[in-house]
Amino acid sequence: MNSANSFIVIILLQFYSFQGLSQLTGEFHKKHINEFMFSSQPIIVGKEDPAQFTTKFKATDNIYGVYYFDSGCADWGADDMIYIDIDVNGTPSQWDTYVDMCPLIRVNQSYMMIEIIPEPSRALQQTATLWSDKIFTQMKSGVNTISFRFWGRSKTINISDWNDYDYYDIKENAKRAVKEAKINAIANTVLPNDFYVFSKNPFSDELLKEDLLKKYFEVGCNNQVSQVLKIAYPNSIGEDWYLEKNDHSFPLHKRTSPIGFLFKNKDGNCYFIYVPIIRPYLGKGKYGYPQVIIKQDNKSEIVQITCNKFYKT
Repeated sequence: MNSANSFIVIILLQFYSFQGLSQLTGEFHKKHINEFMFSSQPIIVGKEDPAQFTTKFKATDNIYGVYYFDSGCADWGADDMIYIDIDVNGTPSQWDTYVDMCPLIRVNQSYMMIEIIPEPSRALQQTATLWSDKIFTQMKSGVNTISFRFWGRSKTINISDWNDYDYYDIKENAKRAVKEAKINAIANTVLPNDFYVFSKNPFSDELLKEDLLKKYFEVGCNNQVSQVLKIAYPNSIGEDWYLEKNDHSFPLHKRTSPIGFLFKNKDGNCYFIYVPIIRPYLGKGKYGYPQVIIKQDNKSEIVQITCNKFYKT
C-alpha cells in the first residue's frame, strides 16, 4: 500500500431506528443494491427522494453518500471488514476503511452512510476531518473527480469550481462537524428493540436472577452506575453457561450469552452496552463468583443515549 496516500479510519454505521429497518429498507434500496449513491442533502434511508441524488457537485455543496448492501450484516458475520478504495483525479488515495460490520446493536443494518462534507449541525459521524486532511488536500483548481470502489463496484463524482480557498473552508467545516457529530449521534440513537422484546429472564441458574445481574453490572462499572434501567436478555440460550478454554484446552471461565444493560451513570447520562456475565476459573474444577468485566477495549461499545428515549414509538 502506498503509505504516502493511504490512511485508516473507522466509519461508524449510522442507524436511524431498530424498528422496521430489517434487511432491505425499501424500493429505492432494491433498485440500487451494491451501489454508491450521493446527494447534497442528508440521506434518510427508507425515505429517499430519487431527485436528490447526483454525481455533480460544486465546491460549496455538502456531500453525503450511502452504499446499499444486499442483506443485513448478520448474514456476513461479525468479523467482516469494509475496504473502500478512493482515487482523486485518477491518482490512487487508498482509503482503507474498516468497521465491525455486525456489532450486536446493528445486526439487521443493510447500508453504510458516508459523510464527506456534512452540514455541521446535522453531522453524525466523526470522520469529516479525515476527509479534509487526506482527500481534499489533493484537489486542484477547476473540476475534480473522486472515484469510490467497493466490492468491484465503483462510482465517480465531480466537484467543480474548486479553488485553493475552498480547502480551508472545508477544513474548518470539518472541525465543527466532528464536534457536533457526537452530540447529534446521541440525540439520534434509539434504544435497540431487544430491550422491549427480550425482557423475560431465560436463565435457570439462581446466580442469574435479575437483581443479581444488576449488582454484577454495577460492581463491574466500579460502582459508577446510579441505576440499571432495563435489561435485554439473550433471544435464546442453549445453556446458562458456556465454558471457554485457552489454546492449551485449559479452562479460562464460564460465561453467559451477551446481556444488554441500559443504565444511568452517576454523571447523569444514560448508556447501554451488551456484555456477558463471567465466572473465572479458580482451579480444581471450581469457578469464582459471577462478574461483569468492562475492559478498555470494549468501552467503545458503550453507547450513549438521551435519557428520555426509553419508550417505543
